Amino acid sequence: MEWLVEAMELDEKFDGRYSSTIAQALEMERQRLEEAYIVGRKECHLDFYPEKHAREYYNETYGGNKQ
Repeated sequence: MEWLVEAMELDEKFDGRYSSTIAQALEMERQRLEEAYIVGRKECHLDFYPEKHAREYYNETYGGNKQ
């Protein structure tokens, strides 16, 4: 997703009118990755509090709110 956003911003025709849509897509991606983390940790019995640690994992792995 980040690659797509960067490519769009480099295009001289990009005028930013889709900024809110892009922000929404990035948030949806973050949620999907956190949910995948939670499911994986629960299925492998690796974490007693995967919901609590999902945001930490995302921030460490993907740089937090980097948009």
